[in-house]
Amino acid sequence: MSFKAYVYDGSKMHRITLTERTMKHLKHQINQATQQSRTDELAVITDAKGCSVESDENVIASFEGDSAFFNVHFRPSFFFLLSLYFQVQKLLKKESTPKITETTIHELKYPLVLLTGAMQYEQRPYLEEAKQDVILLQTLFEKKLGYKVITTFTPQNVDTESLTLNDLKSFIAKQCSILKGNVSDDKDNYDGLIFVWCGYGGFENNGDTLITSDNKGKDFKDVEDDFALRTKYFIGKPKIFIKVAYGGQGISRPIATRQYDLNPDVFTVLANSLEKPMIENRIQQRKYYFVEIFCQVLQSSWDQSFQSLMEQVTKVVRGQTLEREVVQTISTLCTDLYLISDPLIDKLVMMTKQNVKLNPWTYWNRDWKQANVEAAKIVEQMIRDNEQGLVVVARNMDAWQNQTNCNACSFYALANTDKVEKQQFGEYWMCVIKSKLIVLDGANIAGNVYAVNCEMQCREKVVIAMQLFVSKNVIMDQNLISCIAPIQWDARIHDDIPFQLQTLRDNAEQCLTKNQFDDAVVLFQQALQISVNTFNNSHPYIADFRHSLGLAYYCKKQHDKAIEQYERSLKIRLRIFGSDHPGIAQLYHNLGLAFGEKKVYDKAIEYYQMSLKIRLLIISIKQFAIANAYSNLRFPYEDKRHYEKSNNYYEMSLKIQLDVFRVDRADVAWSYNNLGSIYADKGKYDKAIEYFEKALGIRLDIFGPNHIHVAASYSNLGSVYYYKQQYDRAIEYFEKSLDIKLQIFGSNHVHTANSYKNLGLIHKNKGQYDKAIEYYEKTLIIMKDIFGSVNRDIGDSNCDLGYAFEKKAEYKTAYKHYEAAWKVYSTVLGEWHNFTLAAKKKVEQLNKRIV
Repeated sequence: MSFKAYVYDGSKMHRITLTERTMKHLKHQINQATQQSRTDELAVITDAKGCSVESDENVIASFEGDSAFFNVHFRPSFFFLLSLYFQVQKLLKKESTPKITETTIHELKYPLVLLTGAMQYEQRPYLEEAKQDVILLQTLFEKKLGYKVITTFTPQNVDTESLTLNDLKSFIAKQCSILKGNVSDDKDNYDGLIFVWCGYGGFENNGDTLITSDNKGKDFKDVEDDFALRTKYFIGKPKIFIKVAYGGQGISRPIATRQYDLNPDVFTVLANSLEKPMIENRIQQRKYYFVEIFCQVLQSSWDQSFQSLMEQVTKVVRGQTLEREVVQTISTLCTDLYLISDPLIDKLVMMTKQNVKLNPWTYWNRDWKQANVEAAKIVEQMIRDNEQGLVVVARNMDAWQNQTNCNACSFYALANTDKVEKQQFGEYWMCVIKSKLIVLDGANIAGNVYAVNCEMQCREKVVIAMQLFVSKNVIMDQNLISCIAPIQWDARIHDDIPFQLQTLRDNAEQCLTKNQFDDAVVLFQQALQISVNTFNNSHPYIADFRHSLGLAYYCKKQHDKAIEQYERSLKIRLRIFGSDHPGIAQLYHNLGLAFGEKKVYDKAIEYYQMSLKIRLLIISIKQFAIANAYSNLRFPYEDKRHYEKSNNYYEMSLKIQLDVFRVDRADVAWSYNNLGSIYADKGKYDKAIEYFEKALGIRLDIFGPNHIHVAASYSNLGSVYYYKQQYDRAIEYFEKSLDIKLQIFGSNHVHTANSYKNLGLIHKNKGQYDKAIEYYEKTLIIMKDIFGSVNRDIGDSNCDLGYAFEKKAEYKTAYKHYEAAWKVYSTVLGEWHNFTLAAKKKVEQLNKRIV
């Protein structure tokens, strides 16, 4: 019996036949098949899943049915390297004077970029990756390089996610027609073409086919011919054709290049991505990397030729994807091609290189949202009152006090007057500047700016770190427009919707505090639905309300539903914020809580540790910022007249950073605390103590010795030592916790009662029943005073006392407490509850003893 196999050596696909599925025979056949195309030694063999093939068992496991696919990697042989060494030495001796070879260069400055793709298919899964990749490519070519981009896909229009074969043909025909009309007048003066397809594509024998939404195919070579042969516009001009195909099945073979060699001045890129099993973390990662790597390489290496860049891309993709993505390039270019950005783009980059524009969601948190909701209300009020000026939400407002400008209309001069309305929201400030004219020269605003019916001028560099919103009557000079892309004010999107969402959130959180969990779920669902209907699927509002909905489900003990919402929120937040963000840490933390409640302890630990890792990273960054602030305190202005002003400014900056740093460290303490709880539940008490002590150390440092979180840490340590039956250590920690609670809450509080109960429990286990009774009676008095006579805790306290008196042989008193517990349990839990039946049984047993 024989077995077919395919071997890909990095440049060519080989077919081999195995008469036996052994490692020795496989190596022999690979060497026979590849000996004509290499001079290297076989080093590594991997299967279709990227797993190493090293034994006969691995060879057998590689076969799916009667065929298999292998990737092989070679290393230079000793004799080849030795031969190469002598050849180099010979050349060095022969040519004492090196020759200079001149290479012809073609610079592509003003190409036409056509982006096509399909995400929605009639008979295939939705391609989210194609959608994201088209957006990435449009950003690269349009925003980074300044090229003219025409695309079949518009993110705001869901209908454009579908592209049938007729749609594609119509799009190509329309562009060719426009180009034919431009040949004579050269209206747009394109010096080249870049055409891209993102969507499903054919593999194996149809490797150069693209598949449209109606499941019809078109040869990619035909697309090239449409622009290279059927229009005269691009004759003699470079043309780049890129096909990105996703999710193929089977084996991806390099495509025969002969048919692509016919058209001159063409560079073709065929990126075929197979749908193969991946080893991934629990959090979903990208399946396909080509476009992401393509954009990263191009942006980091503008000074290299396109051919060289594609070699880098191919190499990185090959290493990143374990052969799941095969990139093939075919070139008939006679020159080295360089992609040159638009000079205007370069100018804007130079103007902003000292302060790069931030992701619009960089500052996104509760305080930021609340500040901007308030700012939007003021904008609408100013529009209604026909007022003029700016509303600013920023985090660096304290720095403006040190800025001087002789122009009374300058931004800093207006911002520092007593007439400016200011309001603080955590680390952010909102200020309202009312003026017909604002000169933004040199302004550096770490936040959002809302311009209302005013005139804004700019003659120097202006930095607005987030976004600029403008009402319809705002006047902006050309310099400002070239620096900042304004967003037209939309009352519904920028005011009405955020206000509705904020109101729903506030009401839902009030329901949570009142334990009205069902009402909270309804309100969060309403907010989520509004967000989904209004924004795109990757908007932080959607992530926020999925997170909040998860919290509500967690409070309802519906942990599977909570986990589902947390994971959906996490997916969005990872896409928006990246992996090292407080919101990501909080979601990991909450996932740990939910899995802990489900007693899936290993998963809970995994998420807690992921949360802790991020929180520690955030702290290290904040420590660096604080160190800089301390350093700055040592360097006041050289002008002694401004010494106090400088000192005040840096002290204010330091205080803000320390406050934020304090919150971050408190989060780390919670991570340590919850890891300790999970290890305690798993019975790993020494590990639990390690984490509880770390939490205690941070809390003592942050809050001091008399704080409820410190008391909680002492209580947790007491509990673990109780589990370890080290009762004296347990008593030590429970007494420390009790002392703090007495100072904070007094003697008549449920937290104090719980400490008394814990101490009673330990003394009971030590056989010190009089001491146990003392603490249990204190617990019962407090619980009755707080909850009345009918409460589960009252029943528990009576049971504890009944047990202790029974051990002392004081059966009448024990009977009295068990009888009280029985009555409470009957009312609260029902007659047939286990606790009720156990208390009743004790009453019957003690009644016999008393009689």
